[in-house]
Amino acid sequence: MPELVQESTGNWDRFVGCWSLDGEWLVLDSIVCTVYEDSTYMKDYEMSLSMETMREVFGNYYHDGKIVATWLTGTIRLTQGKRIFYEHTGWNRHYETEMMLEVSEGRVLGRALYHNRMVVDGFYFDEDAPREKWYEFKKGFLPVIEKYHVFDTLSVIGIHVSRGVVDSLGNMTDVKVEVMYSNYKSNPMPELTDALVREFKQYLMSIRPWRVWYCNGEYTSLWQGWIIPFRKRDFQ
Repeated sequence: MPELVQESTGNWDRFVGCWSLDGEWLVLDSIVCTVYEDSTYMKDYEMSLSMETMREVFGNYYHDGKIVATWLTGTIRLTQGKRIFYEHTGWNRHYETEMMLEVSEGRVLGRALYHNRMVVDGFYFDEDAPREKWYEFKKGFLPVIEKYHVFDTLSVIGIHVSRGVVDSLGNMTDVKVEVMYSNYKSNPMPELTDALVREFKQYLMSIRPWRVWYCNGEYTSLWQGWIIPFRKRDFQ
């Protein structure tokens, strides 16, 4: 393989497999990669691995002249249509139409087709949101921080939220909350932490409505996790 093969955080292995279904079997048709013409990294082109190389690598999986993915067992997601959700940091994305293939040793045993959509347009965590939105969100929790005198001893805390559960109306019914303190490897104030976890969870669940998607058969908030910093200087 050429040395100047394009690499990215979304594809560290630097190649892409092209697949098809042959009846109930998953077949690898080709492997392609993007190659730079020279060390300036300005021009690139796509190339496919030769059939000789493919046969050398996958010789044990050839059946009737095709590479059958009998090494693969798991769930494969096929997508089509407009992208309805994108989260860059978590590589989390969904599309209007998705199909799940249940594969066992290269054989497709089941298929499930989903038509995904947003059902409630409400509050959501957005890495591209304007600073004003984040300020208003943090300001809503400021009375709790002041009640517990957090900024008397700490200039910054971080609150990590994940596993948000929502219903079809946009109510948050559960969420995991963790409190982190800068420059501390362990929890220096367990009682304060417990109080902030409880209060922030209640704060999140009081927000209505949350943005909700119907995605792959369930109502979901889709976001995987966020760390929200609260700094003393943010409110001065």
